[in-house]
Amino acid sequence: MTQNEELMDLFHKMSAMTRRMPPPPPHGFEGHPPMHGDCPPPPPPHGFEGHPPMHDNHPPHRAGRLLTILNEEGSMNQRKLAEMLDIRPQSLSEVIAMFEADGLIVREANSEDRREFLVSLTEAGKETAVKIDSQRKKHADEFFSALTEEEKAKFLELLKKIVDSHSEKL
Repeated sequence: MTQNEELMDLFHKMSAMTRRMPPPPPHGFEGHPPMHGDCPPPPPPHGFEGHPPMHDNHPPHRAGRLLTILNEEGSMNQRKLAEMLDIRPQSLSEVIAMFEADGLIVREANSEDRREFLVSLTEAGKETAVKIDSQRKKHADEFFSALTEEEKAKFLELLKKIVDSHSEKL
């Protein structure tokens, strides 16, 4: 994984962590009134038929990461995948079902332990994973192009520090 890809991955982890943090009290912090008054409800998700939201016909970050992990690591069980992606097993099952319906992955009983299933890529899934990985690398390179190598190294160090300190609390 390149430095830019690692930065992007940590950036996404930090973003996911902030979504998992408890919401602020309804009337602001420590008794202060809300800063923006009553906010309208969030817009509905842009997914379809229960699929996760897609942006510009690209799968969400974690969903795309699922395909690239399987392409790099080979078949694995859902528990290990959920740990690697840092998502709930239920959320992973939804993404797996979506990709299975699209013909990108297959679930097969583990020959060593019939109680668990192994998730693998189909040929179409491998092709999609290569495309996603290429797009991720290009996006990461473009996103962090304004930083020097030294700035990237420092930013990476700081992001790791933030993620590590908060991952212990969540």
